[in-house]
Amino acid sequence: MNVEAAAHEWFMGHVRLTIEGFTARSTPARLAGRIRGALGAALQDTASPAAIAGAPCTWTPPCALDLLFRTQGRITPALEVPKPWVIATTVEGDLLHVDVHLVGFASECLEEVSGAVVQAWRQRLPDARGSRIVDRRVWTTDRVEFPERADAIVLAFHTPVEIRYRDGAPDSPAAAMWSLLASLGNRVSGLARWQDTELDADFSALRESARALSITGLFTEAEDWTRRSFRQNRVIPMQGVKPVLRIAGDLAPFLPWLALGAVTHVGSHAALGMGRYSLMVEGKMDAKEATS
Repeated sequence: MNVEAAAHEWFMGHVRLTIEGFTARSTPARLAGRIRGALGAALQDTASPAAIAGAPCTWTPPCALDLLFRTQGRITPALEVPKPWVIATTVEGDLLHVDVHLVGFASECLEEVSGAVVQAWRQRLPDARGSRIVDRRVWTTDRVEFPERADAIVLAFHTPVEIRYRDGAPDSPAAAMWSLLASLGNRVSGLARWQDTELDADFSALRESARALSITGLFTEAEDWTRRSFRQNRVIPMQGVKPVLRIAGDLAPFLPWLALGAVTHVGSHAALGMGRYSLMVEGKMDAKEATS
């Protein structure tokens, strides 16, 4: 299936908590990582003994802990099948929105996750003390819209993105853009497996097309922090940058990929909330915007 058709059939499940009285000063990426850890702990209460031990779940259907936290195989020896979910946090006035997005067949555990995320916030997240959940919303989507054409777009990252390079950091803006697109292509192609499909794409042709794109960094902010992994029993350093990028040229081949990336995130640690961005068409930013 080509990426355009996949976007038109891309289905996901969503849970949103709306919270008031949250005063912690964690950055969105750090807070999302803490919520992920709390959610994993809460899901153990509804998981099979095998899943709690880190083995494949023996229940039918598998429990959410197994689907969301255990590696489900590898695409290549160096590339695992992506975890089929992302977390996003957004401040709107005095309210905090916490979104959990489940990709494809992982949305079958939407009910289990919706209860666990409430439990995680109330009982397992020290940052949440003094806050109150004022709304919980659960819904599904079955399509990702993307602009058919654009002369220029802006990618604005809300959380840091980290791209891992095989042969060292890119030496030009064009090479950096391809690294971003290649990482996005790997992630979306891997997540397509959770849609029960396989994407057909000519990545060689896309790479040549990417060379002709004009990329301008409008703003870049670096961020460094640490997170605690209870499974690994260690503190893990985290880092990334939050760029705002203007990209111009023949963008049609890339728009479906970028629109899917806006709902699935891009780069390393995407399941922890990293690599979240908005896609905006220049000149139509109020009318055409895709966000996670």
